[in-house]
Amino acid sequence: MKFSYKLLIVVLASFAFVLNSCKDECPCTDETNPDCSNYDPNYGKPTADFTMRQSLKPFGWAEKPEEIAEYCDTIVASNSGVLFTAKEENALRYEWTIGADNRKFTTREVALRFDDYLDNPDNIWNPIPVKLKVVKVPDAPHSSADSIYTSERFLVFADEFLWNGTFEGYFEHEPDIKRVISYDFTTLHTYVVPPGTFAACPSPCKTEGIYLINFPQADTLKIEWQHTIEKGFPNMFSYKQKKWIADETARIASVGFMNLSSGVTYFHAFAEPSSDGRHKLRLVYKHQTERNGVETTYVFHGRKIR
Repeated sequence: MKFSYKLLIVVLASFAFVLNSCKDECPCTDETNPDCSNYDPNYGKPTADFTMRQSLKPFGWAEKPEEIAEYCDTIVASNSGVLFTAKEENALRYEWTIGADNRKFTTREVALRFDDYLDNPDNIWNPIPVKLKVVKVPDAPHSSADSIYTSERFLVFADEFLWNGTFEGYFEHEPDIKRVISYDFTTLHTYVVPPGTFAACPSPCKTEGIYLINFPQADTLKIEWQHTIEKGFPNMFSYKQKKWIADETARIASVGFMNLSSGVTYFHAFAEPSSDGRHKLRLVYKHQTERNGVETTYVFHGRKIR
């Protein structure tokens, strides 16, 4: 008991010494306090960051695999329109320098077309430097010297859709069965559908669409383009993603909807690039076995093989 009492006194004395010594000698860790040794005048400052997106589609910009138009500097060359947007909303001045263009753009958003640039096939995959300077009055206690922010990124036009092609992997509902699935949204196939599919359908009744090959429901699912995909909402694509949802009115009103969609009502492919070309794919689609029937969701994980 006497030993424990002495030990307690030693511990308290040591603790008091630490407190007294830290009062004057321990480093300050508040990055916003100018009196601290690790004071960072740039802490919390806004940056000159910006986004680049194709202006044709109503992209929703979010870094989420379930949403279209991730923050991505690589966009598809099939559409030459690009919208540049500075993230800083209330700056005094914006100064853009885009590629070899000698013009100076001074608005928060700049919309440009690159048709002439893309007429040269050598410009595909060629990085275009994009620089942004933002001038803004900084918040106190920052000085006017801290009011200029710069950023540089590179715009790349690609001739490849990561999510399009042939993939090897597994569906979540059958994890022990390896499948090689394929689809090509750039190629349309002509095929015959039953006469009752359209209100006035000649015989033979022909239509154009894409094929989903080796999917669980059938060897080939045929999805008609004009009435199913083109009218789907939202019907969006990017370098990494493709997404469409069958129009609800068409699903209910069209007696031939099952013939047009093979029962597929939703499709969203999301791919992450890989340096070896085996891009990682996550595919989610919905299918129904009868018109206006229950939808079943299928999820596929795999890698691109060609």
